[in-house]
Amino acid sequence: MSGNIAITKARALFTREFLEHKTAFFTTPLVITLFMLGAFFLLTAGTATGIIEWHDDIWEIERNGMEHADEIARHVGMALYALSLPLQLVLPFVIFFVLLGSLYDDRKDRSILFWKSMPVSGLEEIGTKLLATIIMAPLILFGFIIILQIGFVILSMIFTSTVGLPNAGVLWQPGQMFSVWGLLIASFFLHALWALPIFGWLMLVSAYAPKAPLLYAVVPPVALFAVEGIFFHTAHLAEWFGGRLSSVAVQFNGDDIQLGGFGSLTQRDLFETDFLDAFTMTFTSGDFWFGTLLAAAFFAGALYLRKSHA
Repeated sequence: MSGNIAITKARALFTREFLEHKTAFFTTPLVITLFMLGAFFLLTAGTATGIIEWHDDIWEIERNGMEHADEIARHVGMALYALSLPLQLVLPFVIFFVLLGSLYDDRKDRSILFWKSMPVSGLEEIGTKLLATIIMAPLILFGFIIILQIGFVILSMIFTSTVGLPNAGVLWQPGQMFSVWGLLIASFFLHALWALPIFGWLMLVSAYAPKAPLLYAVVPPVALFAVEGIFFHTAHLAEWFGGRLSSVAVQFNGDDIQLGGFGSLTQRDLFETDFLDAFTMTFTSGDFWFGTLLAAAFFAGALYLRKSHA
């Protein structure tokens, strides 16, 4: 019985987050997906030179022999990955502004009084807001990436058949498509783990800021960076913060590789990175656990401030 109540409560909380941020979570990626599919349809209908050249590259590889099937798959995979970049680039803005307004908006419109009257703890509220932003929103966006990539392949196959290019079916690479999807999800969640202190800071600011939360989120870190630079002539804080914000530096076989959760994977990263090793190295990194403890302190501060607000 208690399990059913917990499930119902969680469903209600996540539904609330989705409805409150429907534009950011759903409408924006939908519009981008439809725009890109429409643009690609118009390009293929107009037999754009660049698209013909891309298809010609595929046919040239195929004519060299079936032993080059892996190269064809790689070529298609990189095209699919590149196609996802516009949607990937939207995600950090969604996360930033949703978390920054997650607790501030409730105080601004006084809905905090309503939610405090409900049988929902502050921890459940904050946890739901965090998980909805860094798990539900990315999964919805990845769903649109899947639709976009499948649409791209179908339109490409129709185009190649229409203009008489051979073997349109060679573009259909389900194994490569699944690999790209898995790598996109893995790269994001690897980055999200390292970015937890940033997420915690945004929620702390959202719970504290009396107004203009963007200024409260940006000014204190920038001031600390400036103080360090002026008095110590170093930039350790800025480098640490920037690394958490943009990409994760890990090592594979002695080579530094930048694993970006928001679109910075290179061709080598995409097809050669062992994400199992990346996650293993993450969970055995002292720097990661320091950041996680800092994030926990930020979340605890946000929870305390949430409870203290009338």
